[in-house]
Order: sequence, then structure tokens, then C-alpha cells
Amino acid sequence: MSSSLSSSSPTISALVNAAEVLFATLSGKALSANVLKVSSGTTFVIDGLLPTLSSRLAFDLEGVLVGATQVLQGLNTAVAAAKTNTAHGAGNGATLVVPSSAAHTGVTGTV
Repeated sequence: MSSSLSSSSPTISALVNAAEVLFATLSGKALSANVLKVSSGTTFVIDGLLPTLSSRLAFDLEGVLVGATQVLQGLNTAVAAAKTNTAHGAGNGATLVVPSSAAHTGVTGTV
């Protein structure tokens, strides 16, 4: 159990920032300035409460924050990689053929 979070410890702000970056990657749109202001203000307050909250919890809050932030960062990396087709180039004209099954006929399309 962690009794207090040091000043260099992960914060809610880092977790929220990772979530905002993932949202932007998934949607292709940045968050509005108003949303970012509200998010920043809210996370600032929560970050101030973390030492008190951490001392009252029966689990490692710092570890949870680190893990959750890393998960979001990893998802962002995976999504960004999935959206980027560097191996074959975008729209190379190859024909995609999906094999037919008993219920469906084969589907073809141009990539």
C-alpha cells in the first residue's frame, strides 16, 4: 500500500492526457479548447487530492495509475499503427478476396 504519492509520481493528469491522445487518434479530431480547459481544471484538483486519497486506500494507487496510463498509451500506439499502412502503401490497387463460406459467396474489392 502506498502511503503518499511523490511529486514525480504518475498523476491523473497523465492518465487523462493519454486518454485525450487516444481519443484524438481514434476520432481523427482534436478536443475543443473548452473541453481541454475543463479537463485540465478537473485533473488539477484531483491531482491535489491524490496524496490524501492514496493514504486511505488499501491498494497501490500509484501502480494503478501507471498501469492504466501505459494501457492507454499502448492502445494509442496500436491504433495509430493500424491506421498507417506503411508496408504496402495506401491504395495499391491490389484485389482483396474474402473466401466464400456455405452461407455467403466470395466478396472481392479493390484495396
